[in-house]
Amino acid sequence: MIVQSNVLMNRVLFGALVLSILLFGCSAASRIDPIITRPPLVEPLPLVVGVYFSPEFRTYQSKCDRNKFGWYCPYTEYAVGAPSVALFDLLLTGLFKSVIAVDVMPPAQPIPNIHGIIVPTITQDHALGWEITYHVTLYSAAGIEFGGWDVGGGSASSEATLTRDLFRLAMRDAAAKFVRGFHQQAVVKNWMKQAGIASPERIPQTSPKVDAGATP
Repeated sequence: MIVQSNVLMNRVLFGALVLSILLFGCSAASRIDPIITRPPLVEPLPLVVGVYFSPEFRTYQSKCDRNKFGWYCPYTEYAVGAPSVALFDLLLTGLFKSVIAVDVMPPAQPIPNIHGIIVPTITQDHALGWEITYHVTLYSAAGIEFGGWDVGGGSASSEATLTRDLFRLAMRDAAAKFVRGFHQQAVVKNWMKQAGIASPERIPQTSPKVDAGATP
């Protein structure tokens, strides 16, 4: 009877262990603190732009390679969408005279009095949290695509330093590259030319510094 009780107890403990592993492997993605706290220090362009964040962008989560690790993932997955929305909100607020949130892309819903719409997406992230790539697409106010470009960021990483700060550093790196390279994109130059404003090279700017807020 004692032997049977011990066997039953061992089975219960084993079942609890398996359940805890399953719950850990399927747990909600970890949150990431804000990447920056203030808009970049640049002279804003005299344009009014819309920004559209798709539901997929807003809820994006970093992915662990299930083909490699199966149902159990040894790496933490992160909720990248929400901090990315906050990041681009601040970046665009610093780059332009005014920024308007767009809920539905034209032509489904016309948006008056804007010069264009910017739509960011996440095209790549690293499971270990040290690399991220955004694709930024520029549209006319009527919803016609002008073109787009990729901007990626990374941070020094190894499997021994798996923390959410790695994603924050990668996203901050991408933010700085986005600000520094924005005026140099051919699609942006063509768009500004059509908008009838000065060439980006002739618009006075301060240093495109991206404030990181609290130290990661």
